[in-house]
Amino acid sequence: MRPIALAFCLLFLICAFARASSAKSDLPTLTIWGPEVEKSLDTIGFDAEVAAFEKKYNCRVRRLNMGAGGMDPQKLSTAIAGRVPPTLVRQDRFTVGDWASRGAFQPLDDLIARDRNKPNGVRREDYYPACWDEAVYQGKVYAIPDTTDNRALYINRDFLRKAGMDPNRVPRDWDELREMALALTTRNQRGDLTKVGFMPIFGNVWLYMYSWQNGGEFMSPDGRTCTLNNPYTEEALKWIAGLYKDLGGLERVDAFNSTLRGAELDPFLIGKVGMKVDGNWFLSGIARYAPALDFVVVPAPVPAARLRGEGRFAGQPTFITWSGGFSWVIPRGISGEERELAWKFIKYDTSIEGQWINYTAQREAYRKVGRLNVPNMRANRKVTEALFKEFVPKRPRIRAAMKTFVDLMPNSRYRPVTFVGQRLWDEHARAVDLAL
Repeated sequence: MRPIALAFCLLFLICAFARASSAKSDLPTLTIWGPEVEKSLDTIGFDAEVAAFEKKYNCRVRRLNMGAGGMDPQKLSTAIAGRVPPTLVRQDRFTVGDWASRGAFQPLDDLIARDRNKPNGVRREDYYPACWDEAVYQGKVYAIPDTTDNRALYINRDFLRKAGMDPNRVPRDWDELREMALALTTRNQRGDLTKVGFMPIFGNVWLYMYSWQNGGEFMSPDGRTCTLNNPYTEEALKWIAGLYKDLGGLERVDAFNSTLRGAELDPFLIGKVGMKVDGNWFLSGIARYAPALDFVVVPAPVPAARLRGEGRFAGQPTFITWSGGFSWVIPRGISGEERELAWKFIKYDTSIEGQWINYTAQREAYRKVGRLNVPNMRANRKVTEALFKEFVPKRPRIRAAMKTFVDLMPNSRYRPVTFVGQRLWDEHARAVDLAL
């Protein structure tokens, strides 16, 4: 090619690129804080969802990860106070009440009411109660839930079988759980723990679970008075401490825990811990690292009186769990077209349409590297049901386990919505440390 022709070609390409860049910069822009920014195998689904949203609404989405866990509270607070907030934030629902009490997020009730009867409208009745109610502060909706989780008891049936116990045995109350935990625990000649049947604060459970199972509450209904020091929570704490004492005391349990690892060396997967309460997300670890594991997931055991429906438990659900998860919030100061674009994305991400694109892409990405994709639960019940049918792997144990988690959602609890939520979390964890 002659130099002059080459120069004209280069000039043409540069101009075309400049026009494309200019056109893209002229598009309405949605700036999101929170989701993962660095592209990886685990973000392919969300990447595809965002690309589909951009195409559908002829806009541009900028994703910014603002620190550990996807969010830096100080940066967010400064941005809002400085009147330069992001358009949309993906926020842990547990913290929404605290931020709403400071006027950092705006209520979304007007948008919900306006669009509830439109396609992809946001309707309270479509959501699991625990997810929706956790996003409400002083009667107003400040966040739209997207993901959710909950907790149940994992039982390693191979562990039971090797210990000479019926692999089909399932503890239903705290007494049975304690009996099985001790029967499955082994020690060496020095008395050090070598295998443990069950540890109350191992996995992802916390005092919250045991207290709620026993009828305890942590805050008054108005979210202004801490009720952590109530007799039912105290009973639950005594049960936890008693089982640790039966296992040989905290020092021996801590020594055992110091030998444990995660990922493919998770003690539940390699046969060092027989049972644990953990979240539905742990199914992904089983699918990836121990797909042949013989396991079952059942509702976490409860106090015997609750199992029998006696006294204060009469008319109450037999088994309960607790949930957390993330949500979408629009910061104070976002208005007009920016607010409308943020609302469009919220509706898209919480719809079957958006998640179908997300999980189709994620499943295919995992398939290419030989991994199973176990979908997270969504706060929207209808979306969860649709994803379960199509995207939960057809392996019977995983499907049965996921069904247990989904079936528990209507009776799930959530951390109190209060402006002192983080302080309450810290103090409830400290109470366990002091008791042990």
